[in-house]
Amino acid sequence: MQLSAPQKHLYLFGILATLLAAPTLVASGSLHLLSVGSAAVIILGSGGLAILGLGLRSLPAQAGNLFCISLICSALVIRLTHLGLIRFSGSGFNAEFFMHLSAESIHAARHMYGWRLIIASVTITAYIAFCCRTALHLPRFPYKPALAITCVGLLILFAARGQLPEHQLATASHKLLPPPEIPGYPELKERWSNSNLVETNLTTKAELSVEPPVKPRNLILIYLESVGSPVINHPDWPGLMPHLSKLAEHHSIAKTVYASSFITIEGIVNSQCGTLFPFDRGSDSLANGHNLGTNLPCLGDVLSSAGYQNIYLGGASLSFAGKGDFLRNHGFSNPKGSRYWRTQGIRQRPNTWGVSDPDLFEQALNRYRKLRKNDQPFNITLLTIGTHIPGFHYEECSHYTNSEDPFLDSLHCTDQLLNYFLEELKTLNAFDDTTVVITADHNVFNSPGMKSLFGNATTDRRIPLIVLGTERQNTNKTGAGYDLAPTVLDLLDINHNATFPLGRSLLKPATRPEYLLTRYTEIYDGKIHENGKRACQNNHPLIPHTSGSLSACQRQDLFSLLRRQVQSLSLVAAQLDCDSTSPLTVHFPNNPKAPLRVALNNRDISHYFSKEGGEIGKTAGLYLMWFDKTGRLEGSEFATAESVSEDFKRIAKSEITYHWIAAWVAPEKALKIKLP
Repeated sequence: MQLSAPQKHLYLFGILATLLAAPTLVASGSLHLLSVGSAAVIILGSGGLAILGLGLRSLPAQAGNLFCISLICSALVIRLTHLGLIRFSGSGFNAEFFMHLSAESIHAARHMYGWRLIIASVTITAYIAFCCRTALHLPRFPYKPALAITCVGLLILFAARGQLPEHQLATASHKLLPPPEIPGYPELKERWSNSNLVETNLTTKAELSVEPPVKPRNLILIYLESVGSPVINHPDWPGLMPHLSKLAEHHSIAKTVYASSFITIEGIVNSQCGTLFPFDRGSDSLANGHNLGTNLPCLGDVLSSAGYQNIYLGGASLSFAGKGDFLRNHGFSNPKGSRYWRTQGIRQRPNTWGVSDPDLFEQALNRYRKLRKNDQPFNITLLTIGTHIPGFHYEECSHYTNSEDPFLDSLHCTDQLLNYFLEELKTLNAFDDTTVVITADHNVFNSPGMKSLFGNATTDRRIPLIVLGTERQNTNKTGAGYDLAPTVLDLLDINHNATFPLGRSLLKPATRPEYLLTRYTEIYDGKIHENGKRACQNNHPLIPHTSGSLSACQRQDLFSLLRRQVQSLSLVAAQLDCDSTSPLTVHFPNNPKAPLRVALNNRDISHYFSKEGGEIGKTAGLYLMWFDKTGRLEGSEFATAESVSEDFKRIAKSEITYHWIAAWVAPEKALKIKLP
């Protein structure tokens, strides 16, 4: 059948509008946010875009073609990029997208995806070319009708903007501007500006200036799981960790170092960034993607700016507790966890958890041999797993003869594996150009099982800080885990302007009072004190701190300052805008095993909810969100239906909480549940 000219033009217009709408429809469907209404708005908006192209094409010959093609190409690049982001990360244009839009990210993507990236690029180019060719076959109109058509297209786009990626991109780029001042933060900074305990004027990544030494040394940083100083040479267990005990005796860099953490992820982030991150809900505090301190320069960021290649090797999953997100945001472009090792054929051994320490140390040696062939300095950071409760023994190790307890056996095994690793490095002459730092994420847990083994040592929060390959005398100082980053940078002779809120180099003269702080304890007068033993009386006036130990109210105020510092240097997770057409959308699934979908201003935030540091297995439970006065998402929490009354006896929040939103998904079976 022969089509008339108007029919042909209408047919081409329909094809163009459909091709423009397709990527956004697929993206919304991937997020389970596609309804009849939203699909209609997306199609309407795409039709408006095609109408606008029709109006622009009616400009004088070459200019009309150029404007029309530029519009169609730009829209498709934005929409296809948006679709790719949705398929890759589950969220579209946001601040994280701009943060990772760099030459380093492009290089990493090319390295990881290779031919798939080339095939995708060719397909996208062909898609765009076909759309542009279709647009060039649209008719031209006289000046006045063309002006009217252009106005109609703009009006339709404005009306449908809430569902269009172009609007999301414009909104996200606008949020790159300095975020609204966090309520109460300026007053806190002013109150602590003269204290020698905390830095209030922090350097951001954009302001970071680094000068590497002429001959930079490589770094190997080893975090030993739960290996606090009291268990290394415990009097009840002679010969438990003889090699590490000898190293601690002769190569410790400080008299005493207290852990600034109580769980693994806390130990990593606090020591890497020289502060106390907010961990109100344990591992979930970082797993939900809030408060990653993305713009706060941490150890990996400074090393990266100094030209180092940062390598992280761990036996556990990177997705647990937000570990992978933190590392990728702070200088580690491609950290390796259990999923990566499985692709390399390295499997979890029987009766163990994660990738075993012998395999991890072997991979670290392989990586060291490969990296030292290049001129670029490098940092290999390891986190062991064998001494995680209940403790794992590997066939490469001999058993501890004084006890059959599995945890003691695992400590004895870790000592042997670490010694073998260091001996191998010695045969490679590694210590000529490599500094090795050995520490722990935290001490053993204060659990009944650990108390039966170590007694009061479970409340002794000291951890090792051992340095090999660099001749340094013991400084005879008392430090904390958050002193690690500035101390390591001084060990490597890297000049920088990074400021760490609490961390101080243990190699430099002391500038802070003999007072150390952790989430649950404070250390002064050479003793560890529980925070709860000194309560702040709110009727007492708050006196700014200058020197010495803190009062209970000053301690509470300092925690508030540290929280605001991390929040102010974190990307805005999401914003509640009650004036928008769709401030909050909650999709309750019919299938209890399907995920709950929560969106703020059409931005999916479902991935901000987690359970015990991991993904939510079943939907049923209580979902909580709270916001400050500016609408900034301050936190999110989840508790299962079965555990909600227990988990939320104390609901974590800060004094700047202004709005609360709760969503309850009832379980399939009737339970006697008391909601908080």
